[in-house]
Amino acid sequence: EYEVVGLSTNLNFLKSAVRHPAFDKGGVDTSFLEVHLDEVLPPVAVPPPPARALGAIAHALSQQDRERTTASSSNDATSPWGAGNASRPNGVLNKN
Repeated sequence: EYEVVGLSTNLNFLKSAVRHPAFDKGGVDTSFLEVHLDEVLPPVAVPPPPARALGAIAHALSQQDRERTTASSSNDATSPWGAGNASRPNGVLNKN
């Protein structure tokens, strides 16, 4: 058993692949993953709604922070990027 800290690894994926019955029988070719990928990959965990909502809020706040940083660093008063109002198509106009 391996424990690798700090880096993402594909050890679980590799273990699952080599333990697959088709792999164990031998004669596997480059189409193995194409044919058996759903059986080899672990199921994807879907976060509960509160976690998804918090993720959306964090993303929106991060984007807002980036827009403010970009606006404050612009030296072009006529540039829409320097306006600092986060105006964009299909977006909300925020006046600072």
